[in-house]
Amino acid sequence: MSEFLEKIFPSRAIRFISVVDNFDSINSSHNLTTSFKSLFNEYYCRDISNKVKSVLSAKKEAGSYSIANVPFGYSIQNTNEIKVNPDEAIIVQKIFWLAYNRYNCREIADILNKHNCFAGRKYKAWDSSYIWSILSNPFYIGIHIWHKYEMNPSLTGNPFRLPQDCWKTSQGSHKGIVSKEMFNIINSHHNPLKSKPKGKRHIFHGITKCKNCHKALCIGRRKKEYLCCNHCGDGEVKKIQIKVLYDICLKKINEEYIKQHSKIFDQNIFFENLSNNTEYRNEELILQNFIKKIEIGNNCDIDIFWNFNMHNVIYETQCNPR
Repeated sequence: MSEFLEKIFPSRAIRFISVVDNFDSINSSHNLTTSFKSLFNEYYCRDISNKVKSVLSAKKEAGSYSIANVPFGYSIQNTNEIKVNPDEAIIVQKIFWLAYNRYNCREIADILNKHNCFAGRKYKAWDSSYIWSILSNPFYIGIHIWHKYEMNPSLTGNPFRLPQDCWKTSQGSHKGIVSKEMFNIINSHHNPLKSKPKGKRHIFHGITKCKNCHKALCIGRRKKEYLCCNHCGDGEVKKIQIKVLYDICLKKINEEYIKQHSKIFDQNIFFENLSNNTEYRNEELILQNFIKKIEIGNNCDIDIFWNFNMHNVIYETQCNPR
């Protein structure tokens, strides 16, 4: 509030009136009373936030499920009690059975869509990513994993993923749908059913989507330097060069960081504030902490949804990768 009263409103010639506090910015300057009120309001909000986080953490430590939505196959009854949904549980068991019998995620999705199986309230149809999220979720064997993310201390509002040894688990809050043996076999690194990666993933993995079909983009088979879509056309459809998109994103990150923090973005300081996770490259960590998603259409029509400290903006640009 102080920043609005002292900087934003005066710079945009906005008059601010508060009837309860008897304050009018056209007649009175930003006095000491207003500063103290803003301070107490900020303290109250932070105090409530810390109390809510403590209560939720205590519930999770005790084995209670304190999230509004439960995975497919379960339902919440009496606010806290988690029960198996019989109709959805049959579909979950079928998914694991098909995976155990050497069907990959896309084949399983096609089978479920062919038989018009219910995909849940959030999804209209099954796809490979949805199947993979079910197969890799230990919630289906009775284990609840939480504390995967923490807030970034340097950038307020931007959570970062913790290494796996920092995650917390609880058991006994719900009943499993599949056996641990089947789950471990399907998710084992040495499992022959698990498809091997075809190559290194690109640095925009998980945040780039096609504007037309809303599917994830991948590296081209012939042109490794391009991001391509394999769903909305006949074969590969080249969208943009990875280096061109990376230069666009890094330039905008530097501009926004200077605007908000009055200093140049320092990658070394940024990585000191993050966990030591060697699974991702440095470029990936930067992009995933500053960008929510990127949608790329035909002729390099790009929409980048940012996740900065102060506000979210959409940066649209046109470029030619050829």
